[in-house]
This record gives sequence, C-alpha cells and structure tokens, in this order.
Amino acid sequence: MEQKREFDYSIALVRIVSCIMIFLCHYVQILGNPIIAQTAQFFNVGVFVFFMISGYLLGQKQINKGELASWYKKRMTRIFVPLYIVVVVVFVALYFEGIQVSPKAYVMYALNLQAFGVSISGAGQLWFLTIIMICYLITPILQEIQKCNKGIKEVLVAIFILIQLVAGIMGIQLIALYVFYVGTYALGYYILPNIIRNINRKSALRWSVTMLIAVGIRLVSKVVIGYSYIYDYIIVLYTQVVLGIWIIIAVKYIYQMFNNYLNDRLIKIMDGYTMEVYMVHVMFMQPPFYMFGRINVVIDSCMIVVCTIVASYVLKKIQRILIK
Repeated sequence: MEQKREFDYSIALVRIVSCIMIFLCHYVQILGNPIIAQTAQFFNVGVFVFFMISGYLLGQKQINKGELASWYKKRMTRIFVPLYIVVVVVFVALYFEGIQVSPKAYVMYALNLQAFGVSISGAGQLWFLTIIMICYLITPILQEIQKCNKGIKEVLVAIFILIQLVAGIMGIQLIALYVFYVGTYALGYYILPNIIRNINRKSALRWSVTMLIAVGIRLVSKVVIGYSYIYDYIIVLYTQVVLGIWIIIAVKYIYQMFNNYLNDRLIKIMDGYTMEVYMVHVMFMQPPFYMFGRINVVIDSCMIVVCTIVASYVLKKIQRILIK
C-alpha cells in the first residue's frame, strides 16, 4: 500500500502560489500590454514548481508491485475524469460558437495526447495532463532506479541531460521541452526531498543568491544572444528550475516563520482546488467563454476570477460524484 503521511501545509501553500502564478501567466497575456506580457515568462515558473512538487510527493510513497495496477488506476482516474469533463464542456461550447475543431483534436484529447501538437481554444493548458500522465507512468521505474548503484544513476542522468541539450540546441521543441519537464519531475522525486529537509536561514540565503545569478544570466543572455534555440530550450528552462526551487524554499521558509498566523484550514481547502483552477481558468480568458473586453478591466478581471472559482468548485463536485 502507499504510505500515508501527515498533510504538509507548507507544500499546499507552495501549490497555491504556483496556481496563482500560472493564472497570472495567462492573464497578463490578454491585457494587451506588451511590457506587462513579458512577465508571463516568469509567472510560467509555476508549471515547473507543479512538476517538482508532484515528483516530490510521489517520491515519499512506496509502490508495492502487487498493487501497481491499482496505483495506475487511481492516478489515471485523477487525470482522465476531469480531462473529459472539461473538454466536453469546451467542445460543446465551441460548437455553439461556430468554432471548428478538427477530428484529430477529438482523438488526441480523448487519449490525453494533446501535448503532441494539438491545442484548442480554452483547453490549450491541458497539455500539462499529457506530461503528468507520462510522469505517473514512469514513477515505478524511478522507484526501481533509486535502488541502483551510484554509477548507474550518474550514467542515466548524463544520458538524459545529453538528450535534452542536443534536442535544445537543434531546436527539436517537443523533445527539448518534454524531456526537460519529465526531468523536472524526476528532480522533485530524487533531489527535492533532501533540499526541503535542509531548509534553514543559510540554505535559503544560498538559494536566493543562486536564484539571482540564474535570473541575471537569463536576462543578460536575452540581450546578448536574443531569442534562439539555446536561449529558449536551455537557458530559460534551466534557470526556471532554479527559480522554481527557490520559490519552494522561500514559501516553505516563510510558512515555518509565520505558520502561527496562517489559517491551515483555509490553506488545505484552497490547495484542494489548485488542479481544478489550473484546468478551467483559460476557458474564461479565451473563447468559448471569453470574459475580457466586455465592460472594463477591473470588472472583467473580477468576472474571470469568479467564474474560475465557481467552475473549479463545480468540476470538483462532478469529479467526486463520478469517481465514487
């Protein structure tokens, strides 16, 4: 059986912060201000944090071979049930809006393979579910690799990084990005536990300095070499991971300092809806339920937030009914 552990409110807070960042990543892109839109590349780090936290949490559990089938069933149910609910709503709404969806899109979303070259308005963010599915599928393999000797692990890591770097340099987008995302999940699985166990004032300071150096390298690289394969698929990705680790450390450190002033019950409730918020928010920033440009920026923004919260709540309720 999977080992149960005490609920970690600091990790829940990290997920909440990441969810807000992803929401803002998409929100700033619809404001029409090119300067503000540039911040999306930093808010996007929430995706990396989600991958790392997912790897970290599953790395704390032991999967017994005799229960592998039930483990996979549980994980796939958590992916496909909300996926089908959201895409059915989006597909139907797009149909009534007169927006055509290709037959290929129907098939790819049905198989949760949308990350491989298919994206529809209002559901483009669901590429994340394809990658997290792959991560879940290889988790038992990661568990077995953990038992290998250090030499084998180092060789596997070197091969993995080499594949990503070569793909990045050559501009093979899908391999460069998705190999890196899976690697980010594996980093959370293997390395993040040790980082989290050793969080203190000195480690927080060291990571803060490291983060500033990484961001500095990224900004300088953008000016010096501009947009290129190396910048997009190597410099950006690796500095995002550093920034993501720093966010995890910063949030956990802040929680440790101020946990007596925080409402753990509220944190747990909000954390329970982070995935639902991630899945539904874009449909209100794009067709079919585009809310922006209706009245004014403030009211439209409030409408997007309210609709996202309501839709997340409804999605959660439907999931619970169907899974039962």
